[in-house]
Amino acid sequence: MLIGKKETFAVEYELDSNHGEEWMFGKICYWINNIQVGDYELGTSLRDVLVAMAFLVPDCGNREGLNLCKLSYEEVFSLLNESIYGGCENTAAHLLDTPARFEAKIPVDVFDQWKIFLIDCNSFSIFLYKRVEDKNVRFVRLLQGEFDDVIRKLYNDLESIYAGVE
Repeated sequence: MLIGKKETFAVEYELDSNHGEEWMFGKICYWINNIQVGDYELGTSLRDVLVAMAFLVPDCGNREGLNLCKLSYEEVFSLLNESIYGGCENTAAHLLDTPARFEAKIPVDVFDQWKIFLIDCNSFSIFLYKRVEDKNVRFVRLLQGEFDDVIRKLYNDLESIYAGVE
């Protein structure tokens, strides 16, 4: 199942034919700017994805970062990364209000090798992402709310699947 548009942002997922009932084993990844983000072939428990999304969905509509929108993409990525993951060399990192709300990855194993942030600016959103081992930050602009719409749809889909296998 594909939700969204690969050219900007989409989530692709599928339930394994032998999904282990309530475990809901399957595959999932993001598509950001036509780049697959996440290890789709690794597979994971989509039930774990559903549970982990309980922290992601409430942040929908709450990622306004107008001050961040004035910085370069590399500065924003560095500031958010240091604020959330530590190693704070940036003295401004501790001033950022609730930085975890800008994290846009689902905290499950298929996304472990990625760092993904999303900030809402005036009329658009900016995705900042990279593999952990990569040097350069990638970015793409989205329509404001595009990520939120896709994530809510994914959450609702997984919730419906889970209700059907209980």
